[in-house]
Amino acid sequence: GVAALGSSLADGLLKDGTDLTDVRKLMQGFGFLLPCICIGALATLGDGAIEPGSPLPVALIAAGVATSALSYSGLYASHADLSKKYSGVVSGISTTFGALAGVGSNAFAGYALKATGSWAQSIFIPAIVFYLVGGATYQVLYNATPIDWDAMPADEMKEADIGKPSE
Repeated sequence: GVAALGSSLADGLLKDGTDLTDVRKLMQGFGFLLPCICIGALATLGDGAIEPGSPLPVALIAAGVATSALSYSGLYASHADLSKKYSGVVSGISTTFGALAGVGSNAFAGYALKATGSWAQSIFIPAIVFYLVGGATYQVLYNATPIDWDAMPADEMKEADIGKPSE
């Protein structure tokens, strides 16, 4: 669905000559901003804001999860951009840190919900903050220029040449 649509859009932009870094940032921007909007709308649906049994909260959650799939053409594709050889390692490291954040967020949400009694304050608002901070960080720091992690730094190359006969 949305992931396929996003990848088709990203491929089309690349074929039209859009810079790879710009495509990744655009797709990741949408992959974080659209779910953020859905969660924000969900946070405004307090007691009495909608009729019981309304499909709106479910629709907002579904739309937020669906549009987050645009990240497959952003962040999740960027590992291969940086290093085709080590993309699995880079993906594993970033996934590990993401999972660790998820472990801590469960405890935080539980304590915050108990303290505030508000789903908006304990879950939705923190999620919005993390989406915005994460999205802004990606926009500022990401660059799709490949990195050759096997290349020896210049100072190490000079040290390695010491003692070798010159030609």
